[in-house]
Amino acid sequence: MGNASDKLKNDDIEVYEDLTFFSKSEIEACYAKFKKLVKEDTMIQQQQQQQIEEGMQQLPVPRTTVSHEYLLNHVPEFRVNPFKHRLLQVFTHSGGDFMEFEDYLNMMSVLSPSASALAKARWAFKVYDTQNK
Repeated sequence: MGNASDKLKNDDIEVYEDLTFFSKSEIEACYAKFKKLVKEDTMIQQQQQQQIEEGMQQLPVPRTTVSHEYLLNHVPEFRVNPFKHRLLQVFTHSGGDFMEFEDYLNMMSVLSPSASALAKARWAFKVYDTQNK
């Protein structure tokens, strides 16, 4: 799922429809937006180049991720959100500084108007629970 191709597979879309509050067209729109963010995120390229030069790179950062730094600086909704850092931390399942498509889709789904009040409440608790209990 969430591979580097230009289009999602129908099987993946069906799974995403089951796991999110989005329709097929909304999932495809999220994927297109995410692919654009990845392409624009030059920070990944810069970091990889620096690691290669320093001889530290073990495995390349997948090109299917976008850095938190890029999201914070280039997505207007994050620039004005007082919980921006915590939102990215909570929705990035790897715990790192790079968000994968599935993380992005999950975040966008929960923050969408179509998400249930219960889902919003559960994720809001996670955002406010800075001790991760």
